[in-house]
Amino acid sequence: MSRKIRLIFLRHAEPQATGAAKFHAPLTESGRQDAKTIAEFLAIDGAIRAVYTSSLPRARETAELISTRLGVPLKVIPELQEIHLGEWEGKTPDDIRRESPKLVDTFTLDPERFTIPGGEKLSVFLRRIRGALREVQSDLGSGTAVIVAHTVSIAFMLCELLLKDPREFTNYMPSHYCSMSILSSATGSLTYKREHFDMRVSRTFLRQSKDRTYAFMGVSFAIAFASFVAVLQSISTPSETDPRTLCLGISLLAYLSSTFAVFEQVTPPG
Repeated sequence: MSRKIRLIFLRHAEPQATGAAKFHAPLTESGRQDAKTIAEFLAIDGAIRAVYTSSLPRARETAELISTRLGVPLKVIPELQEIHLGEWEGKTPDDIRRESPKLVDTFTLDPERFTIPGGEKLSVFLRRIRGALREVQSDLGSGTAVIVAHTVSIAFMLCELLLKDPREFTNYMPSHYCSMSILSSATGSLTYKREHFDMRVSRTFLRQSKDRTYAFMGVSFAIAFASFVAVLQSISTPSETDPRTLCLGISLLAYLSSTFAVFEQVTPPG
């Protein structure tokens, strides 16, 4: 990532099934609402040029809602799919350590030669994830993009870009649906941060922000209308002290207030 680029890694929204059954499951209604809420926050960013997504339905549906809201291109990259976890599907890292300590030791000694029981060989998974990252960087060039993917695929992509040992992947796993991990590259250095939104707080915050904007716009319209009437009156009944200069000043104030209302930048809650 030598160019100026910012990648927003987003875990998909909530699917209708869990474990192996979620492989081809669409989003729940709650998941769709969460995806729309995240899309509103991303729209505030204003710099996103494209959305890339895994081809699995839960990621693709999340990405479609975001790209539609942002009005940016959507590209499906099948290589962004989640690792096939086989017998480990639906289990947490702690579950796996407790149930299969010897397999965990094998992974620790030589992760790239490790194969998940009944699942995907890690070296194959890493090869396709690296290919997906190359495709994103080649297609995007520079600027900001959203990558909608999955828990393990996001964790290993972050390890790859941050030059971390693959065995550290659990440190970079998104813990919640719609969690965001943001990686920025500028002047040759990388910065990384993780974001998690409480969706109930986020929806309330967005609604209040819209209400505040509408209130500003209402006040601005009232000032502009009053200014317009005053200008008409000053033209029809001129006096020694022409009030048009004052009216023009008030009109300018109304214009600035309207501009502030329309383009007000909202900072998401931490």
